[in-house]
Amino acid sequence: MRKIKNIRDMLVPKGRTIYFDEEAHKYSNELGFVYTSTTTVVGKYTEDFEKEKIAKACERIGKNPNHKDFLKYKGKSAKMILDEWAATTKVSCDFGTIKHNFLETAVKTANGYKKNAKGFIDGRIYTIDDIIVNHNYGRLKLKVFEQSGVKDKYPEIYNILKGLHEAGYYIYAEIGVYDDNYGISGLIDILCVNHHTNDFIIVDWKTNKAPIRFDCGYYKKDDYGLLDLNNWVKKDEKFKHPLSHLEDSVGNHYSMQLSTYAYLVTTFGYKFKGLILCHIRPLEQRFVPRENWNEVIDIYNLTYLENDSRLMLDDFR
Repeated sequence: MRKIKNIRDMLVPKGRTIYFDEEAHKYSNELGFVYTSTTTVVGKYTEDFEKEKIAKACERIGKNPNHKDFLKYKGKSAKMILDEWAATTKVSCDFGTIKHNFLETAVKTANGYKKNAKGFIDGRIYTIDDIIVNHNYGRLKLKVFEQSGVKDKYPEIYNILKGLHEAGYYIYAEIGVYDDNYGISGLIDILCVNHHTNDFIIVDWKTNKAPIRFDCGYYKKDDYGLLDLNNWVKKDEKFKHPLSHLEDSVGNHYSMQLSTYAYLVTTFGYKFKGLILCHIRPLEQRFVPRENWNEVIDIYNLTYLENDSRLMLDDFR
């Protein structure tokens, strides 16, 4: 048995070169093998939103004067309701894309990735293998976040990164993680590694409009089509087997995604330390254009669902 002399001997490079076509959301290696993305795998274990079925139910409500939501759907066909939902989703996605792209752009230009004409990554990406070989591959200095405007626009996020930097962590942006046994790959927004202890912390950001909850359900909308944050509708839905003990909630979706990233990082020999989720969301204001919405940033220290991630990956394999 090989004697381990120091903690660095515990690291296990896997030796693959990973390519990422961001526009197609496609990961592959130098052998031409195409991986399944982490988000796709997690999505296979959640319930599908049957929007057509629900829209028809809402149409029926609009024909029933005795229903409490009659006025909301009165005179609306299922197609009209679906069109309204699509428009609302576009507003949410546009807001999220703008905010998420601002943060991505802040680091994407610094790591030197090849990009296509639309600005999407299209080529080789840094992976955990690269970090093991050379600690400076893909590493970002704090000044990148200062010069790009992140410090001024999102001081809460900057202060988290600054604190980790002062604690001895190197900051890596958009680092690929993969595993050939499971045929899975993904891209971590921010991976922070302490090379003295080989601890790591993952920092991620999300930009959906509603506050993140870990119980299953949804916020109802008011008469203006805005989320009513005081009106939560509880639902009893779970992830699919073998995760049927988890509520099918937005919070658990994110926890599973980041936990799976974390588990894959540990397969290279690094030690898990934490998961930090920064949620950027608008404070919705009636009659105010979305580009002028004020924002709030909620910070979550997510629970590491290691066992659930392994259950999912073993089942997926």
